[in-house]
Amino acid sequence: MNIRPLIGLVCVFVLTLSARAAESARYIILLDNGTRVAGHEIDQTRDDGLSTIHFVFKDNGRGPESDEEYRIGADGMLSDYKIKGHTTFGSLISEHMPLDIQRSTRVAQMKIPDDKTAARYRKSFDKMVEFVGRMYKAGIPLVAGTDDIPGFVLHSELENYVKAGLTPAQALQIATWNGALYTRTLNDRGSIAPGKLADLLIIEGDPTVNIADIRKVNMVITQGQWLSPTEIYQRMGVKPFVQDSVGVRSLEK
Repeated sequence: MNIRPLIGLVCVFVLTLSARAAESARYIILLDNGTRVAGHEIDQTRDDGLSTIHFVFKDNGRGPESDEEYRIGADGMLSDYKIKGHTTFGSLISEHMPLDIQRSTRVAQMKIPDDKTAARYRKSFDKMVEFVGRMYKAGIPLVAGTDDIPGFVLHSELENYVKAGLTPAQALQIATWNGALYTRTLNDRGSIAPGKLADLLIIEGDPTVNIADIRKVNMVITQGQWLSPTEIYQRMGVKPFVQDSVGVRSLEK
């Protein structure tokens, strides 16, 4: 039995279990303040390098809970990484994010002592979303913006507008027209019109019907150039949201 520290916990007890010759397994008990069992982790590794991890941490009352699968080659390089499950706040873990960001969502960020408190937090968040919808219907201007991962979390904000009762088209207007209107830049941005900046997105889908399609950006046109998110995401270690970019050809003779 080994004891090792883990962020947010006092200690972790690791039990190595006997298994088939071609497989090993560990059952890790996660303790809070050295007394209460807050969760567990089950690690299994096969001789072919495939490892799986089932992780549950209930110290905050709700999660996170996830299943990981990866392979470590003879050279020690990690590959074929996959993860699914829920983050601390119950949202799905995005399989598109790089490995470090995916794993960071497993860390408890708030001290929520029990399920009752967690349910109250969840209800409070739902009420805030509902309140945003009421403000919009009352004529109070809304502007989209977030301080988390640029280019990704904003999409979740637009989805929350729809949950608040807005239509997908109204959510898109908040993110485009309203942003330009209240920053006093409507003269050259905020809508597609002659004389305005040609900053455009080509979407694979129809976000005016399904707001989640806003993530499926096939091409970005800005400053007279076109950019392929698929190619950029691959360089960043992000799994692309669309597989193929549209083709471009010049109309100039």
